Amino acid sequence: MTAPSGPVAIYSNVWGSGNKLAAIPKHPLEASDYAAGPRLTRTLDDARAAAPHAAAIIAIDTFLLDRSPTTVTTHLEKLDGLLT
Repeated sequence: MTAPSGPVAIYSNVWGSGNKLAAIPKHPLEASDYAAGPRLTRTLDDARAAAPHAAAIIAIDTFLLDRSPTTVTTHLEKLDGLLT
């Protein structure tokens, strides 16, 4: 078994929709979407394994997460609302 390539956070709205969202960290200069580098691709695979029934997996900029964590949780809640 290989070591995880990065942390995976699971957001679960148990009081509302019941959706699970997985969040993975990415460096501000690291590519995302269809141009993901090897580390981000491995972390995405880890997220898929950790939360196989997640409604969505999103990459979160570590700078934003460090400077404004409430912005991240607000966006997760908004995304959860869009998925219901």
